[in-house]
Amino acid sequence: MSNQLGTARIDLDQFVDWAKNPQKLSWDPQARERSLHSHRLLMQFLQQGRKIYGVNTGFGEEGRLVVGPEGMARLQIELVSYHGCGTGPELSEIEGRAVLLARLCTLSRGYSGVRPELIEGLLRLYEAGIAPVIPEQGSVGASGDLTPLSYLAALVMGQRRAWYRGQIMPARDVLRELGIPPLELEGREALALMNGTAFMTALAILSSVQMRRWIDLAQTFTAWGALALDLEDEFFLDVPNRLKGHPGIRQSAQFLLGVAELEGTPVGTRTGPFNIQPRYSFRCAPQVYGMALESLEVAARWLENELAGVDDNPLIDPDSGRVYHNGNFSGFHVSLAGDLLRQVLASSMNLIDRQAQLLLDPAQNRGLGANLADWDPAQPRFGLKAVGIALSALAAEVQQLATSVVNLSRPTESGNQDVVSQGAVSARLFRRAMELARQGLGHFGWIAWQSLHRSGRRDRLHQIELYEQFGEICSQRGELEEVLCELLTFFRKL
Repeated sequence: MSNQLGTARIDLDQFVDWAKNPQKLSWDPQARERSLHSHRLLMQFLQQGRKIYGVNTGFGEEGRLVVGPEGMARLQIELVSYHGCGTGPELSEIEGRAVLLARLCTLSRGYSGVRPELIEGLLRLYEAGIAPVIPEQGSVGASGDLTPLSYLAALVMGQRRAWYRGQIMPARDVLRELGIPPLELEGREALALMNGTAFMTALAILSSVQMRRWIDLAQTFTAWGALALDLEDEFFLDVPNRLKGHPGIRQSAQFLLGVAELEGTPVGTRTGPFNIQPRYSFRCAPQVYGMALESLEVAARWLENELAGVDDNPLIDPDSGRVYHNGNFSGFHVSLAGDLLRQVLASSMNLIDRQAQLLLDPAQNRGLGANLADWDPAQPRFGLKAVGIALSALAAEVQQLATSVVNLSRPTESGNQDVVSQGAVSARLFRRAMELARQGLGHFGWIAWQSLHRSGRRDRLHQIELYEQFGEICSQRGELEEVLCELLTFFRKL
């Protein structure tokens, strides 16, 4: 695994690992040289009297206004200052560091016309474990995530606040403590820090990697439930799922069969007072999870491309010797990735909710008992009844968050930003949906474990470790609230 920025492509798992665990990174010498040439080319154009957006002009709709030589130094400071209007909850330390890292990935490519010292300064901040404190609201994902990323630019300048070792401190105090001098931004350096998709991209990547693990666990618990009901393996065998033609369906079916040894008797040859086929929530599980797996692959490609690309405007290309004014700061791919994965997550949450209700229903769960408990008139107990209700509430909220936002473009900024991606909104909603889904998975895991425990079929599990880990929590005789809290804590560690 390469720890070099500037040329190497970074996959999503590597990015998340770097965001969680600051480490020593290097900068490709060729990319550094390109950055130096790009900066020199920008300075040369300015000396020639060329008009370059955001360097000797105003911003956005005010790009028609010219800034004189005496105002150019102030221009970058003003850009950071007037965008300091973010609101809402603040990103966590890991999220703030992920934003810094995403911006570093773009700038290290060497096409932004900034001094190498700026990129090396960002590297030093990252390696020291410093992260900007960023309010999460204020970006329409148009000319990049301008307002959120102004907090990164302010950190570089020693302004506003910073995360350091789990605490929020004034940025100037953190830099002083570590002996890191603030940078005075020049040329287009504030714009380069702010005019991109680092905020939305970082949040979307963090959530998408969590979702991959979520899908694996959800499939595992589905297999537990199928084993508890003693369902046939026919619904997950290769022939029917291969014939459907979608690789994700086949992949999910193989995963489900890998968790447990289901009943091998062909459907229709078993006797019993139950429907010849189970409800759709189990029979169609590979179809739902398969859709999720393929969607994650599509979204991962989009997000990796965004991370590896140059999402800046204007670009200064030393190879062609040109300044390119462009729209790379727009986050439509990230926005659509967030939309897609929220919709898929909502479908998956609906699936596990329906499976849970079936496992709790004495008319459907093949003798596992009402709410997975034994009824005693002298000591009435209602088992996991309310756990199922709570799961339904969580599933409904995730479904509400699945509404697409990529098509909610609205003109703003005096009409200049007349088509916007809403990528930051999409990524934030995706993050919220994942938080709710993780809680819901804790509820479903408990129901699936209790079902399998009561069925007495744990000996047919191919993977016993997670079941036993769950058992240590679920078999406790404490209050439901205490057990659920422990389960959710357990999930956060996975």
